[in-house]
Amino acid sequence: MKYIILDTETTGLNYKKDRIIEISLLKIKKNFIKSSIHKFFNVKRKISREAFKVHGIKKNFLKKKKEFKVYYKKIKKYINNNIIVSHNAKFDINFLKKEYKIIGENINFKAIDTLKIARKMFVGKRNNLESLGKRMKIKTNIFKKHSAYDDSLLLYNIFIKIKSRQIKVRVS
Repeated sequence: MKYIILDTETTGLNYKKDRIIEISLLKIKKNFIKSSIHKFFNVKRKISREAFKVHGIKKNFLKKKKEFKVYYKKIKKYINNNIIVSHNAKFDINFLKKEYKIIGENINFKAIDTLKIARKMFVGKRNNLESLGKRMKIKTNIFKKHSAYDDSLLLYNIFIKIKSRQIKVRVS
């Protein structure tokens, strides 16, 4: 069984009405990145002001990108029979499942939420990716904007440190 580090950037914060515009998946085996998928998607809709402030992705940038449905089989095959690792997993997983629902497909997998783990490790402290990276002495993104790819690399390093501390990781 392999771990798949997942991070997304979206048009907004509500998975019921918003869409994934960037996805990053890193396949981890024996604590090393074996492969990755990183894609941007044209969702043909407006990006909310709040989301834009987070990632800085403009609708114009996405115009020439392909839609999610072009890659759904490749992504499903990549994720299949592996464990998703995500920070605030419910957010990314709800968006991913919605993308599959739009094209009439289902996707199921087990998941580990590193935010839940971090909240148990560092009670009462900030536990976003940047704070965890600094606390664990991992070089964090020097840019102000989020990127699914950069965040997935940071999460990979955080996850490896969590595993090295032999903290019990709950798969749900």
